[in-house]
Amino acid sequence: MIMNTLSIVQYLEFPRNVLFAAVLIAILTFLYKKRKDSKIVRFMLSSRATIGSIIAIIIGAMGVAFIPDFSTSVIFILILLFVLSNLFFVILYGYRNKRGKRLRFLLNHVGLWIALFAGFIGAADTKEVNTTVFRNAPTNEAFYKNGERTFLDYKLMLHSFDVVYSTDGTPTNYEARVIIERDTALLKVNHPYSHTLFENMYLTGYDIAGGNNAQYCTVQIVFSPWKFPMLLGIIMMLCGSVMLFIQGPKRTKL
Repeated sequence: MIMNTLSIVQYLEFPRNVLFAAVLIAILTFLYKKRKDSKIVRFMLSSRATIGSIIAIIIGAMGVAFIPDFSTSVIFILILLFVLSNLFFVILYGYRNKRGKRLRFLLNHVGLWIALFAGFIGAADTKEVNTTVFRNAPTNEAFYKNGERTFLDYKLMLHSFDVVYSTDGTPTNYEARVIIERDTALLKVNHPYSHTLFENMYLTGYDIAGGNNAQYCTVQIVFSPWKFPMLLGIIMMLCGSVMLFIQGPKRTKL
C-alpha cells in the first residue's frame, strides 16, 4: 500500500525527522567523497543543477502561494529534496575552494540550507489549532483544520474585550485579555502572543454582535519547535549579505 503525501509529512515527526536528516546528510557526504566522479554528483555541481534549483524554488513558491495544500504534496517534497541536495554539494565543494571568502560563502549557503531544511523537517512538528474562548467558562478544547478535536495542556477564559471603532462604526482594532490558568495575557489582532518559546497565540475573531461586551473570541495556537533553527539560518544569511556588501566582489589586478 502506497502511503499518501499527508501521511509522509506526518510520519516525519520528531525524532524520525532528525534521523531522516542524519541519513540524508550521510548519503550526500558519502556520494561527494567516494563517488565524486559519478554522473549524479557531477550534475549536482553543474550550472544546470543550479539553474534547475532556482527554477524549482520559483515553482515551489508559486505553488505554495496559489495551490491549497501544495506544501504537503509529493511535488513540493521532491523540489525541496532536489534544492537541498544541490545546495549541500555546492557547500562541500565551495568550502574547499573559497579560501579568500570562505566565511561569507558559508554564512550565505549554510544559512540558506539550514533555513530550508528546518522548514522541511519541521513541517510535521508544526501544529495549528483553533479554540473558542468564552467568558466565565474555562476551556481547553481545540480543533485542527480538519475538524479533529484535541485538548490543550492548559485552560483559557476570556477576561475582557476591547474594540476600537472608526467614525462610521467599523471596527478598526480589537484586543482581548485572556486568562491562561493563573496568568493573564493580552492578545492583539496581528500581534502574536508568545505563550512559550515555541508556542504563539493569535487573536483571529470575536463576538461581533457583542462588541466590547463580546462573550467569546477565537484564538489560533501555533506550535513551531523548529522556528529557531530557521531563524538561525536567516540570521546567517543576513550576516553573509552584510559581509558581501562590506567586502565587495573580488577584484582582479590589471
